Amino acid sequence: MFRRVVPLVFFVMVGLLGLVAPAQAAVSSMPVTGRFPSFDAPVYTIVHRGNVLYAGGQFTHVTAADGTVYRRLGAVAIDASTGSVLPWNPRVRGTVRAILPVGDRVVIGGDFTAVKGTPRNNLVMVKRAGVGKVDKLFRFQADGAVLTLAGGGSKIYLGGSFERLGGRARGHLAAIALGKQYRLTSWAPLAQDGGVSSIAVRRSGVYVAGGFEFLNGNHRFRKLALVRASDGRLVTSFDPPITRRVIDMVVTKQRVYTAIGGPGGGHAVASDRRSGATVWARFVDGDAQAVTVLGGAVYFGGHFSRACATHDSHGPAGCADALEIRKRGAAYSRSGTLLDWNPDANSAWGVLALDALPGLKELAMGGEFTTINGGANAIPYLAVFGTP
Repeated sequence: MFRRVVPLVFFVMVGLLGLVAPAQAAVSSMPVTGRFPSFDAPVYTIVHRGNVLYAGGQFTHVTAADGTVYRRLGAVAIDASTGSVLPWNPRVRGTVRAILPVGDRVVIGGDFTAVKGTPRNNLVMVKRAGVGKVDKLFRFQADGAVLTLAGGGSKIYLGGSFERLGGRARGHLAAIALGKQYRLTSWAPLAQDGGVSSIAVRRSGVYVAGGFEFLNGNHRFRKLALVRASDGRLVTSFDPPITRRVIDMVVTKQRVYTAIGGPGGGHAVASDRRSGATVWARFVDGDAQAVTVLGGAVYFGGHFSRACATHDSHGPAGCADALEIRKRGAAYSRSGTLLDWNPDANSAWGVLALDALPGLKELAMGGEFTTINGGANAIPYLAVFGTP
C-alpha cells in the first residue's frame, strides 16, 4: 500500500495538566427502528442538506415506516427528523452514484440515460423544491459514469470514468461554472489508468482520489492528490505514500481520511491534510469503501469482517493485536483507537455509503446489506444509528 516508510513518533501525555480529553464514544451499534423507510435495492450514495437526507442507488420503490410504498427510481429525499418520504422524485432511468445539493438545485451523477423522461447521460441538474423538475439549461452529457460530485465557490467539480463531457475531452475530472449560464470550465486535471471516485474542495485546493495511476502525467501522485482549484496543477507539497485504490475520502481541518481497497484486504487511513504524511493506518480484511466523521469518531464501511485495533504494517501479520470482529463497519477515534461500533451487517459487498448527521447526532449507512445486528434487524439497504 505504501511506497515509502514514514516514521511516526507519537508523544502521548495522558493525564498531564489535564490536557488530553477522552475519545468520544461511537454511535450505538443498534440501528434506529420504526422511523426510516426501507428500500427494494441497494443504496450507493447518501448526502444531507439541512434536515433532508438524499439517497441514490438502484432502487425503484421505498417503503415508509407506516407501510406506504412510494415509487422512487434511483433517487429519494427523506425528512431526517421524521423519516417521511418527501415529494421530490426525479425518476432516474439507471443507477445514481452521486448527489450534490447546490442552492435551490440538486446535481445527480451516475450511470443513467434519462431523468423524468428527458434524455440525460450520467449527469443532470434538477430543482430541489417540489418533485424535482429537470433544469433544461444544464446540458452536459458524460460518456462514462459520474461517480463523485463536490461544490466549491461558484463551481461544481465532478469525477468518474468519463473521458468526454459536454462534447469536450476530459480525463475523468471536470468543473462546471454556475450562474446565469452554466459553463464547462478549462479546469481539466488528467487522471489516467483508472477513474476518480472521490473529490473534496478546500481552500488549499481540490483533493482527488481513486484508482488512477497517473495524475497530470505524474506517477508519483497516484491514487490521492491535491490540485489547484484555479488551473488543476498539482500541489506537490501534498505527497501521500498511498499506492492502492482510494474508494472514498473525507477531508477535515487537519486530516484526510481515506477508505482503501484492493487484493488481500483494505485499510482505514488518516493522513496529514497539508503534507499527506501518514498519521495512522489500520488494516481491514476486505475493502474499506466509505468513510465519514461524526464528533470524535471516524467511521468506515465496506465488505470487511475484521479490523486491526492498533498499529499495523502491510496487512494482518503487522497488527500489534489480534484482528477484532467488525462486520461491514468500524469506527476509530481521531488518534486511531478502534471503538466499539459494529453494525454486524450482512451481504458480500456490505456498506457502500456513509453520511454523518451532526444535527441529530446520527449516522446514516447505505449499501447492499439487508440485515443489521447479525440478522436481528431486517433493514434493507439503508440504516441509521443514533447515540447510545
